[in-house]
Amino acid sequence: MKWGSKKNNQRGVILIVVLWMVVILSVFALGLGRNSRVEIALIKHSLGALKSRYLAKAGLMYALNQISKDSRNIETKTIDTLYQCGIILGEEGSSEKLFKKITLGEGFFEISYNPSNTEGEKPVFGFIDEERKININAITNKNYVVIQYLFQFLGIEENVSNTIAASLVDWHDQDSKDMNPPFGAEDDYYQTLTKKYHCKNSSFDHLDEMLLLKGMTKEIFEKVRPFLTVFPKDAKDIRINMNTASKIVIQSLARRFTGGQTNAGWQDADDLADKIIMYRNGEDGLERTADDRQIERNALGLNAKEQVLFLAMQKNMTNESKYFSIHVRGVNETSNIAADVQAIVFRDDLSIVQWKRK
Repeated sequence: MKWGSKKNNQRGVILIVVLWMVVILSVFALGLGRNSRVEIALIKHSLGALKSRYLAKAGLMYALNQISKDSRNIETKTIDTLYQCGIILGEEGSSEKLFKKITLGEGFFEISYNPSNTEGEKPVFGFIDEERKININAITNKNYVVIQYLFQFLGIEENVSNTIAASLVDWHDQDSKDMNPPFGAEDDYYQTLTKKYHCKNSSFDHLDEMLLLKGMTKEIFEKVRPFLTVFPKDAKDIRINMNTASKIVIQSLARRFTGGQTNAGWQDADDLADKIIMYRNGEDGLERTADDRQIERNALGLNAKEQVLFLAMQKNMTNESKYFSIHVRGVNETSNIAADVQAIVFRDDLSIVQWKRK
């Protein structure tokens, strides 16, 4: 009886050990399987992200090719409207067909922009020319009022607008201490901050530098950013494309020339801006459609004061765009992962002068 009991006990111990080993191996197998699934998912995500980035880059190459074609065409190179901006239109005259969801491999890319920078607004397919904006590198003590007017149109208080305009000039102008009116040496202010820094005394390389200016806040920056550019960096004076610029940019420039030099008032400047927008929209009155027109002074129906204003503004006008802001989104449909590329391209040599990837 004792021998039989001992043998039965040994069998029971062995059975328990075996069961524990099965449990341990099962747990190990489950963990290994889970880790493998996680690693496979990570690999798939990485591949999807890589493919979406290359789709976005492919879209950028496509955009560069469109600019190249446009630049080789004498008729289109010197004309940029909201509808025809850096592109040659398709056979059916539709710029949208050139950019809307172009399929490539496992996904697609699209080239678009938000016309008013409003969240949720339907995107417009195409490019933005930088010449529709005010170049902050061209702002001096002689024309800084253009920035003041722009900021006030955007709902920024006058005293804040004045402070930022003065700081902007002082930031990139080495001779700003001698300006008239005297804005003062803003460098002294920056030296009182917790994180001290000096005025750059050189051109803005990126719009984000404006966040360093006295009086600037992130909220104000987000309001003004869509209307400003830093290209070209060596600009000597403001040059705006009246065929693509927004109404408030045109108004801001026009108001600069009101007063004694033209005997025109703010209302004259605003009326001139309305007539420019109305004429360039064409017969249908809509922006970014096939009947968009290039501005012609004699066809605008201007009165005497508006004529004088227009002539005063001409030195600050251009019809041709040299710099294009291109936003491309590449989407890998297998993994449903998107990648965005934002680039500024110089038309003459197709160089990418600024690059950002999201």
